[in-house]
Amino acid sequence: ASQPTLSRLLATAAESQNLAVLEEAGLRCVQQSCRWRDGRRRYARLTLDVDSLPIEVHGQQAGSAYNGYFGPRCYHPLILGAAEHGHLFGAILRPGNANTAEGAATILRDYLGWIENHLAWEVIVRGDAGFPADALLAVLEQRLRPTQYVFRIRNYTPLRQMARPYVAGYLQDLRERPDEVRQEPFRAYELHYQGTKWKRARRVVL
Repeated sequence: ASQPTLSRLLATAAESQNLAVLEEAGLRCVQQSCRWRDGRRRYARLTLDVDSLPIEVHGQQAGSAYNGYFGPRCYHPLILGAAEHGHLFGAILRPGNANTAEGAATILRDYLGWIENHLAWEVIVRGDAGFPADALLAVLEQRLRPTQYVFRIRNYTPLRQMARPYVAGYLQDLRERPDEVRQEPFRAYELHYQGTKWKRARRVVL
């Protein structure tokens, strides 16, 4: 097909009513693939990874913009995938200067509903430090059946201060009984912490 024909095809596919059909088709393909993989119609639990990445451009394409974190002019899409199987559920195109979590709360609400209805009884959301804004966490917590989640948190000074006695205890144990400590798979401590932009304190694992 000629370039104008392909352009018209993409323009038609990008219409809102057609995007909804394409999105549903992509999810149905994931559902079918999971059934072929091990014969299950529904999983007991599925981990939904939410992430973003830069797609560098080499021109002035519409929607592209300079991203101060990644460096180049780019798009900054939001990506949703299944951690256990590597399946891609969806990718939402965003401008290059979009904040990491921009639009994630709305998109997660839609995808979680579909996955719970068609693919898994329980969904856990997992993401990096750019995502745990209060608005997004509230969406997950206030659902009719609250969604469990785990997000990395940036190494803020208040958290470092809260962690200091636990780190000191670990280093002391490492000096006094190094062989025993090195055999530990890991250590974990539960804290409660309220970020400056959070409306309430939440459980934090060190």
